[in-house]
Parts: sequence; C-alpha cells; structure tokens
Amino acid sequence: MARPRKVAPNLPSHINHTMLPVGIYWDPTGRGRWYVRNPHEEGYGYRKKTVAGPTARMSDLHAIMETR
Repeated sequence: MARPRKVAPNLPSHINHTMLPVGIYWDPTGRGRWYVRNPHEEGYGYRKKTVAGPTARMSDLHAIMETR
C-alpha cells in the first residue's frame, strides 16, 4: 500500500488533497501550477509538463487525468 500524500503548504484552499487523482502534482515552488511527470526521452528521469493553473477545479484535474 502506498503512503498517503503530504499536504503542500501552498496548495489552493479549494482543493482536497486526499481526492487528487493519481499522477498529478502541485508545484511546490509556488509557481501555481499543476503538472504531470513524463518519462525523459533519453531514458533517465522525468520531464514535468504543466497541465493546469492554480484556479483549476478538482473536476478539471480529474478530467485531465482521464484523457491522459
């Protein structure tokens, strides 16, 4: 069983962190963006891709992950 997510201190207040879809992350640097991690083309590590801004609703985040 996976460990539960930690709550980011700058997470938007309208987001319930326990209901987030798997594979989407909030940028902890304070840039105000949601991102996904894609495997790097050369086979090592990951590349981050911004998929939404700070005003995205929970339903938007779930819709983004369903289309991926």
